[in-house]
Amino acid sequence: MRKTVLAVALLTCGAAVAATEEPPGGRRGTGLPVEIVAEFETWRRIRDSEGTEGWVLHSLLSGRRTALVAPWTKGVAAPIALLERPEDNAESVARLQPGVITGVKDCGGAWCRVVIVLDGARDVTGYIRQEKLWGVYPNEKVE
Repeated sequence: MRKTVLAVALLTCGAAVAATEEPPGGRRGTGLPVEIVAEFETWRRIRDSEGTEGWVLHSLLSGRRTALVAPWTKGVAAPIALLERPEDNAESVARLQPGVITGVKDCGGAWCRVVIVLDGARDVTGYIRQEKLWGVYPNEKVE
């Protein structure tokens, strides 16, 4: 039986940045959501939002949940509303371009509460329909 979970691939900012040195903006790397589709000892076979697969060492993955906003509509769709409540008629707190990385706080099966981390500004938290995210499964509950 194949174990399928979602994880975050941690991509370093560059080999020149030492592990103890903080890069500009306070971030050590960019976390992109990937799906783990197979495991072998300490290796994980992952798939990204574009369908590309490959093997990575498990220590390069994080359990922190992230998602991409509707990457399948990148370049063809208008920005998607991030709402203050999990209701279609709720006030918009931000407009998100397709492909934006969000941190997933929780999902109830239809809506996810996500956070957008902004450098030098206050983070933005809101709700988006679960089917508009790549990085959580349909109807998945995330706590």
